[in-house]
Amino acid sequence: MQRLQFFLSESPWEAEQVNDRRLELLREEPATAPHDGGVIVIDDSGDRKDGTATAHVGRQWLGRLGKTDNGIVTVTTVWTDGRVYYPLHATPYTPAHHFARGRSEPAFRTKPQLAAHLAARGKEAGFGCRAVVADCAYSVSDDWYLALREAGLAYVVALKPHRGTWAPVDQPHTPIEAAHALAWCDARRPGDWTPVERHFRDGHTETWWAADAYLGGYGPDSPCRLVVATTAPVGLPEKATWYLTTNLPHPDAPHHAASPHPPADLAEIVRLHGPRP
Repeated sequence: MQRLQFFLSESPWEAEQVNDRRLELLREEPATAPHDGGVIVIDDSGDRKDGTATAHVGRQWLGRLGKTDNGIVTVTTVWTDGRVYYPLHATPYTPAHHFARGRSEPAFRTKPQLAAHLAARGKEAGFGCRAVVADCAYSVSDDWYLALREAGLAYVVALKPHRGTWAPVDQPHTPIEAAHALAWCDARRPGDWTPVERHFRDGHTETWWAADAYLGGYGPDSPCRLVVATTAPVGLPEKATWYLTTNLPHPDAPHHAASPHPPADLAEIVRLHGPRP
């Protein structure tokens, strides 16, 4: 135990070099080698920590506990293709009160900014992906979208169902309103909806329904799409409905040839968002 404690606290090992070597081994092993069909998943997790002296500590939302408390939040990236999962990089988020000028300090970075940097870093490290995947906490950051675009990365990110956006008064103003505006009769006459099969790690499958919806600037013919996926187009159950935005172009969009990303149909969008660790 004393030797382990010395190794962790006193020995001159470099964590980044150790992680770089780990990623190198993953790239070289055929069973874990990355490919362009996988995704880089962005997430953050918080751990409770008492006191104020520890670096990066502060009162903030701790997802692991499901509440705001004193703790440390770490932003992480994971590469997965639904078959294998492994972490890529991690960096702590430093709350604004640690900086002399708060959020206006040049060195301050939001969690979405840190996440975009880590995703680009994963690509640079040789972990190609079809898209970067994240939950709705990251969908509200313009900096996040801009950084991914500059890095040449596609994204599939969840939207909050009731988050409003500008639209003419007679049109939908939230993702859930856009979903309710889609036509549906029944499974034999699905209207705007398309059946897609979800495959789970335990081997079972489920039939979901997916559709491109229109909301403000979102649409199948726009650079940003709004894709709704659900088990029930009528009820749109809260825990079994996804509202996703992506810059992967629709296969029939007139501008898809100008996009740096190959087009994606509804089944692929659902698949990309599905494999979460």
